Amino acid sequence: MSEVASIGRASGWDVEGAWDVMPSTRRLSYDGHVVLEAFLDVASAADQSPGLRHKLADLYALGAARWPELAVPPEVFGHYVGQVALSLPSFARRVDDLRACDLYLAAAALSGVDGAWVAFEEAVMSDLPDFLAPLVDSDELIALVLEDLATLLVFGAADQPPKLASYTGVGPLRSYVKLAALRVLQDRGAALAEAAPDTVRQAPTFAALGVAS
Repeated sequence: MSEVASIGRASGWDVEGAWDVMPSTRRLSYDGHVVLEAFLDVASAADQSPGLRHKLADLYALGAARWPELAVPPEVFGHYVGQVALSLPSFARRVDDLRACDLYLAAAALSGVDGAWVAFEEAVMSDLPDFLAPLVDSDELIALVLEDLATLLVFGAADQPPKLASYTGVGPLRSYVKLAALRVLQDRGAALAEAAPDTVRQAPTFAALGVAS
């Protein structure tokens, strides 16, 4: 069941049924129109059915409701989800399964919305030191990994766009960031492991850690 449908049904409203029965009669809010226009500016070849239009608006509304303190402009969110549509096969059929609140938070952090990075750190990165601790016998290395990870997520590397720009909303944002942290640890730890092999332990497989490779 989609995230929107779960909340809708908990309140007695069958959201998915509403989309099926009256996709053309629901009126888009002003923000919904702005989200749609920004989405189509990026992904004009995407399915433009009325049902998809309302679902995009609902993604934005659900994210804004979860993070009311983060004022992500609708055009920023629409552009972000448009980039998702370009990289995600069968986007129109999978939009119900996207994690709206995670997409909203990622868009906020990536676009520099006031308070977004603090919220991102608390919601997504606060448990990373404990996650990395079994792999590393060095608090200094963990601090370096987190510093590099923050830069990679928001600014990218010399030859890479910001890592958050590649988050598609498929799967939890926390898992996506954990995988990125492991890759940073591999890069940071390689030289240190050669110089001080007792500092970096043998990392388990990604599957064992519960994240996709």
